[in-house]
This record gives sequence, C-alpha cells and structure tokens, in this order.
Amino acid sequence: ELIDRARSDMDLAVLATHGRGGLERAWLGSVADAVVRHVRLPVLLVRPEDDRREAGEAEEIVPRHILAATGGSAAGDASVREAARLARLMDARLTLLRVVSFPAGLASPYIPHAAEMDREVAESREEEARQALATLAGELEVPAVETKIEWAYHPARGILEAVEEVGADLVAVGTHRSSRVARAVLGSVADKVVRASPVPVLVGHVRTEEESAA
Repeated sequence: ELIDRARSDMDLAVLATHGRGGLERAWLGSVADAVVRHVRLPVLLVRPEDDRREAGEAEEIVPRHILAATGGSAAGDASVREAARLARLMDARLTLLRVVSFPAGLASPYIPHAAEMDREVAESREEEARQALATLAGELEVPAVETKIEWAYHPARGILEAVEEVGADLVAVGTHRSSRVARAVLGSVADKVVRASPVPVLVGHVRTEEESAA
C-alpha cells in the first residue's frame, strides 16, 4: 500500500531504517528497502538513535547543512534537485560534492615513470570537476551554495568522508535503476552510503533512458 501511494500522490517518502547494533544496523528495514527499490520519487532514510527511541523522544529532522553528491550533470540528478528544494524550504546551506578518483599511478605510487602522467591526469580531472560544479551551482536557485571536490579511491568513501569534513547533517545521493534488473538493488555507491552514513540520507532516483522514453 505504501509503495502504491508513493507511486501516485507523494512528493517525498520519509522512512526509518533499523537503528540497533549488530547485523540489523547493516541492513535497511524491509519496508524501507522495498520503497527505495521500487519507487521513483526521492526517499529520505533516517536511522533512529537508540537512546532517543528508548526514551520515547521524537527526533525532529531540520537539516541546516545538506551535502549533495553529484556526477556533474544537473539534467537527470533528482537527488541534487530535491536537495536544493529542501535547502530553499529550510533555509539550509547546500554543498555540492564531486568525488574524483585517484589515477592508477597515484593509487600505486611505486611506479615512478607514471608519476608525471598521473599528475596531469589528476589536474585535468580536478579542473573538469571544478567547472562542472560551478555550472551546476549556477543553475540552482539556492542563496548559499558551496562546492567541494573530494579525492577518494571509492566514491562512497569520498562521500562519507566529506559528510564529516563539512559537518553536514543530511546527505543526498542519486541512484540508477534499470527495469531490466527489476530495480533489484540500489546502485553500489548509494547502497554503501545508505548503510554507513551517520546522518539521514536522501536517495533520489536518477531516470534511466528506458524510463525517460516510457
């Protein structure tokens, strides 16, 4: 029933994930997992704090600093658009993040002949990311937009490290899901962020070519 409603008349679904320790903390609740996998609208996932839940206290979600991870394109990035909308509604700061991967040689510094080439590749990637972020920031109607480039071996690790570095209290990620695989799982980056993030995660569904043509 919740999935049917989410497909019809909702703009945003807010769901709680498991909040206790052990294996339970490593997995989404079955309802939250099903909603994230099967609906196209943004889903805000919140992990209840054990002490607040046991004390019977309600936890108010009022983000003051939103971190939105992006691949650099505004066209299909639903998570960035939703993050910008929340930032406007709640008068929150918005930081756009681009995670840039290390060149192969930088990941393996014991190859001296590749050092110069790797440096050039790194500089090119950073400049490309900087320009993409500047363009995207200019397209969003948010008063306070900042940009950040994070170097990392894996995008999810870069996103999680950036959350801590900027002090964000909400992180937005996008995910591609194809009908050919029946939306069976989240994209690997979004999945890792959802399971490890210390703050609520806004998951935006990035439309695939199949869905856009439908």
